[in-house]
Amino acid sequence: MIGRSGDEPGAFAVLFDRHAPAIYRYAAQRMGDHRAEDIMSETFLVAFEKPASCRPTCVPRCIRPPR
Repeated sequence: MIGRSGDEPGAFAVLFDRHAPAIYRYAAQRMGDHRAEDIMSETFLVAFEKPASCRPTCVPRCIRPPR
């Protein structure tokens, strides 16, 4: 879906809506609420600008979606 997001902006919106809460929680638990928003935003910026760098094996299990 990340690969499709370059041609279909709606695909990236689906990824954001699906994963943003879990990434925020993960960041907040480790860095605090005051930094979690920035970390979450940066995570999605990298995913949008460099989709080839995103691999499912890089995502911590605590924020991976269920299969």
